[in-house]
Amino acid sequence: MALISVKNLTFNYPGKCALSDVSFLIEPQTVTALVGPNGAGKSTLMRCMAGLNLPVQGSIFMDNLDVLNFPRAAHATMGYLPDAFGLYDDLTVEQCLRYYGMVHNVPRHALEDTLQSTAQSLQIVPHLNQAVGTLSRGQRQRLAIAQTLIHKPKVLLLDEPATNLDPEARQHLAQIFKDLQTSGVTLIVSSHILAELQEYCTHMLVLREGRIVAHSDIQSATKNMMDVYLATAGTATTTSETKA
Repeated sequence: MALISVKNLTFNYPGKCALSDVSFLIEPQTVTALVGPNGAGKSTLMRCMAGLNLPVQGSIFMDNLDVLNFPRAAHATMGYLPDAFGLYDDLTVEQCLRYYGMVHNVPRHALEDTLQSTAQSLQIVPHLNQAVGTLSRGQRQRLAIAQTLIHKPKVLLLDEPATNLDPEARQHLAQIFKDLQTSGVTLIVSSHILAELQEYCTHMLVLREGRIVAHSDIQSATKNMMDVYLATAGTATTTSETKA
């Protein structure tokens, strides 16, 4: 049974259709790569799934919850990290996690254990007493993801999470995503880095001009999906991309 169901989703900006009749299902405990050229509608789709944008038509159900009509209830089962995220630089890492735990109604009696386990899963325990403003880009990214996970959501929506990270930090991030999937979290990750996505994604969803052009199991159809993406993005096919 699908954990996420998106049906006939249409979203318009003034003078532009960003999403047109988008429908798909996401199975639980999978990692779906959401790919497509700039302006394809990836961020708009994620914002709709997070209950932040209201579409012209369509429905979104997540863990049997109607996201569009009951966004507050749906937020209890999801975590969303936008491309441009903000952090409280003057607080410590621990203070940030504690604050987000309280915002997401983590019970007080469980908050300390939840904070520690979340920090452990994102490998930021050594930085708990460090001011956020002194963290590296990779550490800030881990903290941002930890904040979205503090309430133990079933679904994690990540918009370009590897942006501006160095190769080592990207590798660590990929391992974190694998660990989250193993623990039972379902992830949807937007990115332009195709070779990196293949390291941890189980499925690929390709958008072009607000429409789905492909959705498949990445393990069984990797080459075909890469060809579709490359043609969609209008980029030159290189040997490394084709084999990635």
